[in-house]
Amino acid sequence: DLRKGSQSQAKQVIDLSSIKLGQINYKNVSVLKKFLNPRYKILGGKSTSISASKQRAVKREIKKARIMGLLPY
Repeated sequence: DLRKGSQSQAKQVIDLSSIKLGQINYKNVSVLKKFLNPRYKILGGKSTSISASKQRAVKREIKKARIMGLLPY
């Protein structure tokens, strides 16, 4: 089906639940890159399988790293 918005691939779920809240820091770019897709968009909570509080912390730290120039927009 080639209609607009149809998905050709199944979404891949990445288990990043082993990452601790202390590791999530804007200076730790290697950890933050695991939460970005190839187009540098932030992955959602369903595909990363982390808690809501960790997801908010990741989002906040990625935005800080982007402002500091450590990650691209």
